[in-house]
Amino acid sequence: MNRNWQAVGAVITKRLRDLRITQAELAKRACVSKAIVREIQHNTIQRRRSARTLEALSIALELPPIYLATVLTGGPLPTIEPLTDPDNTLGERLDAVEQILATLVLRLDQLLTPRRPIAHPQRPPHAHQPPRPQPRQHTPHLDPRP
Repeated sequence: MNRNWQAVGAVITKRLRDLRITQAELAKRACVSKAIVREIQHNTIQRRRSARTLEALSIALELPPIYLATVLTGGPLPTIEPLTDPDNTLGERLDAVEQILATLVLRLDQLLTPRRPIAHPQRPPHAHQPPRPQPRQHTPHLDPRP
């Protein structure tokens, strides 16, 4: 059976670039050693690899699980989804963040703007309360002062 490890390495290199991750990050995601990633990517040592290793690397590279095994054997490749989701582009997400930020700024302005006290109109006396007595006028003949 013809195995094309060089093609597998090329796919790994391209996908690492597309995802903007390192070999170390790929190894961590796939739960394999960095040495295995390096050997496969650069085709330095051709060993018999477990199907599970290629599957783990495929998944870690956000590819269908059988993708790298299919590349290795030269079979028909499954289609892969583009990395950017057209329904959730970066520009749309940035617009949403800007809108939220503008709302927060308006609310903060409302909280920090000093408020004028509310003027209450004079309330009419209630029917069950007697009117308040008016102050008495000074009567000089009753004043004990000389």
